[in-house]
Amino acid sequence: MAITEAAVFYSRLTKWDDTFDGLPVHTVPNLLTYFLFAGLPQVPHGHWPLVVNISSQLECKLEAIGCYKSQFPAEKAHVFSRVRALAATVGMMGGCEAGEVLASSRIPCTGDLMGLMVP
Repeated sequence: MAITEAAVFYSRLTKWDDTFDGLPVHTVPNLLTYFLFAGLPQVPHGHWPLVVNISSQLECKLEAIGCYKSQFPAEKAHVFSRVRALAATVGMMGGCEAGEVLASSRIPCTGDLMGLMVP
């Protein structure tokens, strides 16, 4: 997270032509971070949480995770119930059936998540 936020910061800087060979300034209008939680979700201090309703995509997410068979062999099947339980917990916190936490160092404000992500 810190590396990505630093990259976004440095991409906006000007007067670095000797370092970046005249590349134009690049602005990232919004940056949302996804966190892997081992327990109850808590975002780092100074970040604003946003719960995204993934109820209709949860099964697809679990299938996608299942594609990594070398990482999740049969003896690690418990991972799937944990992912499902965390999604249900986050969903309950956000008022939906299943959710994921994203966070931003700026307060997110949108009525359209994709519009926020892709201006």
